[in-house]
Parts: sequence; C-alpha cells; structure tokens
Amino acid sequence: MPRPRNPDGTIRSIASAPILTNRYLIARWVEEETYAQRILGVDLESIAKSIVRAVRGELNPAVPLPKRDGVPVPFPADYHIHPQAVSKAFRRALKRIPRKVIEELRTVDFVRSEKLWLSLQGSLLKSDVKAVFAGVSVLEHMGKVNGYFAPKELKVNGKIETPPPKPEEEPRDSREFQIAVLRALSDRERRIIEKLMDRARERAKQIMASDRALKVGGTLPEPSTEP
Repeated sequence: MPRPRNPDGTIRSIASAPILTNRYLIARWVEEETYAQRILGVDLESIAKSIVRAVRGELNPAVPLPKRDGVPVPFPADYHIHPQAVSKAFRRALKRIPRKVIEELRTVDFVRSEKLWLSLQGSLLKSDVKAVFAGVSVLEHMGKVNGYFAPKELKVNGKIETPPPKPEEEPRDSREFQIAVLRALSDRERRIIEKLMDRARERAKQIMASDRALKVGGTLPEPSTEP
C-alpha cells in the first residue's frame, strides 16, 4: 500500500494532515513567476536571473514572493536557479492550467491576430511588400493556433514489391568447386587440358628466361611456335 505524501513528495504520517513545506511553496512561486514572465516574452536565461535578483530583494517580482501566515517564506542563503530548471517550472505551470482556460487563451490569441491582420489592410491595399510578408506570418500563426490547416496527404502504396532473388554465384574460389569441375571432365577433355597445360608451362619457362636475359643484357631466345 503506498504511503501518503506531502505535496512536495515527502512521506507523511497517515494521521497527520498534508504539510505545505517551504520547498513546495518556493517551487510553486517559481512556476507562477516563470509563467508570468514567459507570457510577456522574456527568455529563460533572463527569467532565471530576475528570479535570483527578486529573492535577494534587488527588484520586484511579477508575482509576490511566497508567504506563510503572512510571513515571507525564507529562501536558502545561496539560492540560485538555472534556465533548464526555469523551463521545467514553466512546463509544470502549463500543466496546471485547466483546459477551459487554455481554450480562452486561444480565443484571446485569435482576437489579437485578427486585430493585427486588420491593421495591415491599408498597407496591403498599397501592395507594400513588408506588409504582405507580415500578413502571411499572421495567417500562418492563426492557422497553427486554431488548427485549421489542411492535413497533408500521405500516399500509401499497398503493394509490397520484393526484389527478385539473386542468382547463386558459383563458388569459383573454393577448392570443392575446382574438384567438382575436374570430375565433370571426360577422359578426352582431361587429356586435352593436360596437353594445353604442358604447352603453357613451356611457354612460361621461355618468358621467364627472356626476362632474365634482359636483366643481364643477353639475347632473347626465340619463342616456341609449336602448336
């Protein structure tokens, strides 16, 4: 049986009520602060720096610092946060938003895009190139947010073509194949091959002798023309 836990994941007693620890309150504040700044377009690295400065009291955060019973929650003395942790906090904040709120935000985004499109009408009628590019960007954004882009068609061929089987290559280099070739010869064919091999050996001896004579400056022997 799983043991009950506090909101920050720590184990608690069954008889005790859930405890909102300082760690949990700080994490939730980071999520809200990250969400508030990210919506304004602030990048993750700048958000991480501003969170650290807000904890140190150097600037006012977008979301008030966490409190417990009206008392500010103490942060660690060496508190710091990296952009990667800010990104995770932003994703957690998005998961906490109800589906209905997301639909409302999508509607707000659509209204803003419509206003941007209407503001470009004067320049579009004058064939302003910059206005045309800006208008296309607005339309693409509206299509992505509202999901009314036409789905891409995927052509699927149901036929599965298998390549023809490759012909089996003769194992010319194997000793077993050479023996099989010799066995396939008739007696007459074997005698002819033996005579041809003898003539080839004699000619090879003459060629080797010619090569040696050239090296020592001798004369070349006449090659045999015997059939």
